[in-house]
Amino acid sequence: MSTITVTQNSSLRLAQHKIASKRRALSRRFRLAVKNQRVDIVRLASSLGDKRLLHRDNALRNALRLALPSLLGDLDETTFEAIRPQLIWEWVELAGGEILFREGDSSDALYVLISGRLQVTVATSTGQQHLVGEIGRGEPVGEMGVLTREPRRATITAARDSVLARIEIAAFEKILKALPSLALNLSRFIIERLQRKNTSQKPAHNVTNVAVVSISEGLRPGTVLRDLLPQLEGQHQTVLHITSTLIDVAAGRPGAAQATETDSDAHCWLVKYLDDLESRYDLVFYEADPMPSAWTRRCLRQADEVLLLAAAGASPKLSDIERECSSGTGTLSRARQTMVLLHPAGTEWAAGTPKFLALRPGVSRHYHLRAGQKEDVARLARFISGTAVGLVLAGGGARGLAHIGVFRALEEAGVPVDSVGGTSIGAVVAAFIACGRGWERISEENRRAFLGNPTSDFNFLPLVSLIAGRKLNRIAYASFGDWQIEEMWLPFFCMSTNYTQVCEVVHTHGSIRPALLASMAIPGVFPPIVSGNDLLVDGGVLNNMPVDVMARTGASKIMAVDLRPTISSRELGFDRVPSNWNLLIDRLLPKPRRHYHVPSIMTALVAANTLNRNQKMAQVIADVDVLFKPDVGRFGLLDWKSYDLIVEQGYRHAQEVLAKPVPIVRGPSRCSGSQANCGIMHHSTRTRACEGWPFSRSFSTA
Repeated sequence: MSTITVTQNSSLRLAQHKIASKRRALSRRFRLAVKNQRVDIVRLASSLGDKRLLHRDNALRNALRLALPSLLGDLDETTFEAIRPQLIWEWVELAGGEILFREGDSSDALYVLISGRLQVTVATSTGQQHLVGEIGRGEPVGEMGVLTREPRRATITAARDSVLARIEIAAFEKILKALPSLALNLSRFIIERLQRKNTSQKPAHNVTNVAVVSISEGLRPGTVLRDLLPQLEGQHQTVLHITSTLIDVAAGRPGAAQATETDSDAHCWLVKYLDDLESRYDLVFYEADPMPSAWTRRCLRQADEVLLLAAAGASPKLSDIERECSSGTGTLSRARQTMVLLHPAGTEWAAGTPKFLALRPGVSRHYHLRAGQKEDVARLARFISGTAVGLVLAGGGARGLAHIGVFRALEEAGVPVDSVGGTSIGAVVAAFIACGRGWERISEENRRAFLGNPTSDFNFLPLVSLIAGRKLNRIAYASFGDWQIEEMWLPFFCMSTNYTQVCEVVHTHGSIRPALLASMAIPGVFPPIVSGNDLLVDGGVLNNMPVDVMARTGASKIMAVDLRPTISSRELGFDRVPSNWNLLIDRLLPKPRRHYHVPSIMTALVAANTLNRNQKMAQVIADVDVLFKPDVGRFGLLDWKSYDLIVEQGYRHAQEVLAKPVPIVRGPSRCSGSQANCGIMHHSTRTRACEGWPFSRSFSTA
């Protein structure tokens, strides 16, 4: 880590020493203030020289003006000039993997991230570092410790090469003393950040640079980017695709892209040039060379996210780039690694995916692209741009058949579903969706399965469970066989509860069938599923509508289906539970003539499994952008014979929701102001919001 102190009376020698790093740090923030339209890459290169030779005082002044508002709010000229003499400012440069400060260190300064990306980790009880968040450019770092004077609460590490502005505590206190009103702005910022943290599980989307690396011989990234970039531009993103060849052309000399620190002049030009490009575009795709090279290493070092492209039919073994360009952590990059597997047209199942992932533990996400399937490319574009749509399906026994109706309405309305997850019956329907099946096929297969009453194979001796579960096992095998979760076309997860360890389990890999059976294994009703030395039961015990899990998977827009019935009370007509004989006689009567409304053993067990829902529901709903709540309370939890009525109820309700305006969805996605019903916040010089449905009119699905 290198730091260069800048004060009002700095020496000329110090200014000369600082100028190279300062230019790099300032370029992104400074140029964001005067961001231009997309320009030709070669013409841009020829225009940079004079713009970068800014006078030292002017450069410092502009850097301060652009950085401080993230901490203190908008600063007019008078306010800025009032606090400027109090400043002692440092540029801090971190290489990827370098630590800014550690958990427990004293809070001696605060920072503003000018360029790059930082990772926030905390130590677990075992001493391991647990990633809790990321910090993007323009965000402050360590401001809480400066106010409280408490030790640092987390370790901050550079995910890639980064530049920060550092202000000592003493200097910052002088600023606040000079203008006490600025302390109020800082307090508001901290409170807002804490509120976001406490009410939302959604991570901030700060991806700017994407490295694209081919790990299959003969597969060139350009074949994918030709389809991907128009999708991103269709989402109103400004996108640039650069290669080593384009860099050489822009520099006017061969080999310019391969410059390293040993060639200081060429390296300095390249750093400045790339920094300027990043400041002008929402997304910059760095295409790596097909072999290990200085440019390939630079692409990995610059990346916020790394796309590993592989042909699904090729060998899963590590490529030369993966073997030779691994970072000090033993992985290809500290940035998030995403695998993209390319499949031939007509492929029915993404077989072989686990073999690729098993050799690459650093890969956190994977997506599938089928030749000729434009919706696959559109889905990948939404994940990269932070506009992906996730669908969460809750558990609820037979009432969960309403999920099929909701999905039908979404499909007919053209609303994309990019990721899907659920619990119990919601996990089953989610699995069908993740397989890429349309609502008609899903409805046909589920009708065949559930009209046969999957809960009718009772145990003769119910020592562990009332139901043997053999019917459900046959249904799961007939629908999914021995397929793996990783081989589904859409990202998928389902929930179960570890009865032995008393914790949630999120199933994202391995065989689909045992995961679904575990998610549906209602304690006392179905037998638990054995997983190693643990017993797994229904996920609804701890997390019946896992919106919080979906929020951590990369979906920034979340739809959820809540099956909780409306709470209503009715007079029981008795002050104690009748005897078994009286209940038996009563149940032999037609329903209108029955006197005792007491749940059966089966119904009581199923209902008891869901009592924990309300305790968590208020928190998880905070992350839901569109909530579906079909009125299915009149149907029993085991009322499989009402299949068609329940599906139709879900469909009609979803149609009503989609036809009405919904609350504004505030997120990173951009759309055209001419789309009057898009419902997305416009991030531009004049920010305004449109009312209306937030998904169907603002996402490209083709």
